[in-house]
Amino acid sequence: VQVGRWLAMAGLGALLVWAVINADSDPGSSVDAVTSTDAVPVGSNPAIDFSVDLIAGGTFTLSEHLLTDGRPVVLNFWASWCGPCRAEMPEFDEVARQKTSVLFVGIAVADVPDAALRFATEVAVSYPLGIDETETIAAKYPFIGLPTTWFIDSDGQIVRKFTGQIQKPDLIEFLAADLGV
Repeated sequence: VQVGRWLAMAGLGALLVWAVINADSDPGSSVDAVTSTDAVPVGSNPAIDFSVDLIAGGTFTLSEHLLTDGRPVVLNFWASWCGPCRAEMPEFDEVARQKTSVLFVGIAVADVPDAALRFATEVAVSYPLGIDETETIAAKYPFIGLPTTWFIDSDGQIVRKFTGQIQKPDLIEFLAADLGV
């Protein structure tokens, strides 16, 4: 019960921070280019390397992927308790199946591992999923709400960060505009 109250308070606090940060932004848009407020240096947006054990087995390492595979990456942070995450993952999967020149990777954060595993089995997306149990990846890619999606080009540069659910038409538009796919 105490954990539930703490999570509810943390969620409300995150929502308040988000509202303050975005108070002057265009209310019709939740799309941001990466800026210094996203904890990425202005003028230099290199993606920070990370490794994650995948639910289906194996490990995904960003630097190794970029070196050996070279496809851009759509890095999506999600949680089993997050309604918008649950809604967007099937659409992400549909686009990932169509746009094979980009790799989608989903990472569960701020979640109970067993719940994340159950949801991963339930949603059964075709792209790799992992769980950031120690929150080390989340610390490298800070977010104020879920889902949050980072778009990383084939040179390892962050070209977009999006907080909130991405609808399929917008996802397709971002892939074309930011990653050329």
